[in-house]
Amino acid sequence: MIVLHEGAIGGYDHPFRWLGDHDRVRSWIEGLPELLGHPACCGDVGMYFLPYCEFLIAVHPGIRFVCIERNRDEVVESFVRHTPGRHPWTHHDGSRWRIDPVWDFTYPKFDEPDKRKAAGLYWDLYHAEVTRLVALYPDRVSRYPTDSLNSREGRTAILDFVGYQGPRNLDASFRFNASRGVLRFRMRCGFERLLEAGRPLLPASMRRYLWSHLGQHLHRLLK
Repeated sequence: MIVLHEGAIGGYDHPFRWLGDHDRVRSWIEGLPELLGHPACCGDVGMYFLPYCEFLIAVHPGIRFVCIERNRDEVVESFVRHTPGRHPWTHHDGSRWRIDPVWDFTYPKFDEPDKRKAAGLYWDLYHAEVTRLVALYPDRVSRYPTDSLNSREGRTAILDFVGYQGPRNLDASFRFNASRGVLRFRMRCGFERLLEAGRPLLPASMRRYLWSHLGQHLHRLLK
């Protein structure tokens, strides 16, 4: 099984717009098996896939969607913390908030200038839409709390739902990367601040490439 995160492959992400990207989304999903070497199961993780669920179910009846739902307050705090200087949940002219030409379009927009409140509205919209989809397509869309990823029962339920029949490593711990790996090193060494300083000179794709390659090499050398 191979599952990407936000289409990240070859040093680049492949996000989609929240609205009107049906052709690109379909082409991406249909091309994943070949792109990933035809594994038994393959997929991608991205919050922007939600508006395309019914469309993809109609053209690919065998597709499965897994929603991992985190506590509302935790999500809002995380979003506010990880979008400094940006407000991707409302339309604006860039005078107060910085415009990200790639990622701002991956979120819905609300008539709410308060960033924290808008992030909460996003969570509410997402929760309501997933609830609707689970009720309409219980064999295609399923929702699990985040803690499901940290238990044998939760992992079993998710793999059963997507129909994975291969070998399963259900007892391994996958918390290492979050607690001791690259993410903590990234904050500790200030590498992200270095990339942020280069924002006026380097395009977003180059900054992501530098982090994904140079940052991980430094981590292996210094740990």
